[in-house]
Amino acid sequence: MNVLITNRCNLSCPYCFARLKTTDPRAGAGGDEHMTLENYLTCLDFLERSRQNEVRILGGEPTLHPRLEEFLAAALKRKMEVLIFSNGLWSEKVRSLFERPEMSAVKFVINTNASVMEDPAMKRSLEKTLAIAGKRAALGFNIYQREFSMGFLGDLIEAWDLQRTVRLGLASPIIGFDNACIADEDLKAAGKRLIAELSILEKKDVLGSFDCGFPFCLFDEQDLGRLAMTSVGFTSICSPPIDVGVDLTVWSCFPLSMVLNVKLTDFPNSIAIRDYYRSKLDAFKSFGQTEECLTCKYLRRGQCSGGCFARNLRRWQKDDPSLLEKINRMAEA
Repeated sequence: MNVLITNRCNLSCPYCFARLKTTDPRAGAGGDEHMTLENYLTCLDFLERSRQNEVRILGGEPTLHPRLEEFLAAALKRKMEVLIFSNGLWSEKVRSLFERPEMSAVKFVINTNASVMEDPAMKRSLEKTLAIAGKRAALGFNIYQREFSMGFLGDLIEAWDLQRTVRLGLASPIIGFDNACIADEDLKAAGKRLIAELSILEKKDVLGSFDCGFPFCLFDEQDLGRLAMTSVGFTSICSPPIDVGVDLTVWSCFPLSMVLNVKLTDFPNSIAIRDYYRSKLDAFKSFGQTEECLTCKYLRRGQCSGGCFARNLRRWQKDDPSLLEKINRMAEA
């Protein structure tokens, strides 16, 4: 379960999956900027009732929360594992916090992209962060263009002795907002590019790990063989993590952040929330994201989830603009 402790961010990535849950004025988002301590403790209680010992902290940019130290201390006091998803553009105060011995158990996924490396000030800031994070940090990379390069990730991993895996995400369309993502017709070309880039990283003993959204058909059989050599395990199964906003609003995943929003406090544990989203969305997801999915043996056998449901939903909305409203009414049923 991902806990968003702040809506604020100090970057504006074109593919941003959290756009509708931030205070970015272009998305028309607003409301509370930061999660209260009371709501955060409610999340920790919920995780404990769900027998989950890890809290994943996101934003926005979570290190912008004014009570970050207090939040981390509360989780560590409960002997919980803490994983922070960050862009790495930390203030000196935040860097000093993570140099403290009592914070040594906190781990990080540092999501970065080529644009950060092209800006001298941001590059210096990121490198200062990586020098402190070291082996506590893995890099993350989101694919949102047909052509991209990941060689700089290997250079950063070697320079700052980071974990030797890269967490890969495939940017999906956000329902309700126009973010940057790869066009459907370019997905297979992006898959070919990914195989090439992973082969380059593998020569530096750096492997890829996969977030959701990568369908089997992104790759041919030869490519899947290469993935066995260049990744820690490729999977095409969608397992929504469940995201919790600053006001305890819940959604199944970021591309569907405006679909079937509910409240954390309306459920006893995370299993109940997952069951709720399965009951509402699995029938739609069974179609996959392309016509070929309807007869695909990998989808039928449960080896593939058919890619991101948000892509299909976006196409269906063109034929029925009221579709999202109809799905959201299901929350009342």
